[in-house]
Amino acid sequence: MIHPLPIATVIIEDNVSTILPCEAQIPITCDQCEADTNVSIADLKALAPITCQHCGARRAFTQAELEITRLVLAQAGYYFS
Repeated sequence: MIHPLPIATVIIEDNVSTILPCEAQIPITCDQCEADTNVSIADLKALAPITCQHCGARRAFTQAELEITRLVLAQAGYYFS
């Protein structure tokens, strides 16, 4: 017969991961005016140009920046595919 473990012996992990949807917005700081512009993960993954909502400056988002973003989010327990 199977018996449940007593509550005192159950180990609870604090490590919880969250999978972010492609629609999730990530703040990207403008190089010119230093204001944040929210950009979706889908746009970041597509390496689409980022246009600042404040000053209109445009710049490319590189593959290296995407990998760094992926690593930083993973360290905080957030993942996207």
